[in-house]
Amino acid sequence: MMMMKPIGVWEFKIPQRSWWFIFQLQMDVVRAQWCELDQKGTGPGARSSHAITLVGHKAYAFGSEFTLESLSITAFTSSISRPRHVPSPKSPATFVRGVGVTMASVGKTIYVFGGRDATHEELNELYSFDTFTNKWTLLSCGDSGPPHRSCHSTTSDDRRVYIFGGCVSGRLNDLWAYDVVEEKWVQCPTAGENCKGRGGPGLAIAQGKIWVVYGFAGLEVDDVHCFDPANGSGSK
Repeated sequence: MMMMKPIGVWEFKIPQRSWWFIFQLQMDVVRAQWCELDQKGTGPGARSSHAITLVGHKAYAFGSEFTLESLSITAFTSSISRPRHVPSPKSPATFVRGVGVTMASVGKTIYVFGGRDATHEELNELYSFDTFTNKWTLLSCGDSGPPHRSCHSTTSDDRRVYIFGGCVSGRLNDLWAYDVVEEKWVQCPTAGENCKGRGGPGLAIAQGKIWVVYGFAGLEVDDVHCFDPANGSGSK
């Protein structure tokens, strides 16, 4: 029987002088140094296949491969790496998800999409989490958004949340955008056969374009694709 962790929110603030919280880069001499933070206090526990995003100088983590989460976010705060627990509202069983969930932030709000539930069924609910009020909101589900999936990727700009790929009965290569202002999903033009359906792809926004980097399409692939939202075109 799988056990569910208590509902809650955790916070950890990233030191402002660091790029990320475990990787410091000195551009003038092109040197890099990894360091491990001493996590003081009670933390969320060991995990993998979770999601992580940034809001200001705080890093938020959600989900786990072996621990089901009931809308429980971990946020890390303070320069001395001290987690802070903030209770979340009770959630119905349908909110529970574990592996393959993703999230991204726009402003002070975190958006959580997809993943698998306690029966290993893929989900397609989109939730928002307001980091100021600690409030969860269900934004879309069913036919109002992308199909169910897990092991997809998510990124965001200052207005939209993008999801790409993932797995359900097969591997997907579709790109969707959620407009946080108009509160609606838009499916972007298909990537086509040149970009095979895949799970676990890298997804990022740079120079106004959306970049799909590598992933698993039956085997690990090393191709890179980009999509330009301005003109609706893609390239490899």
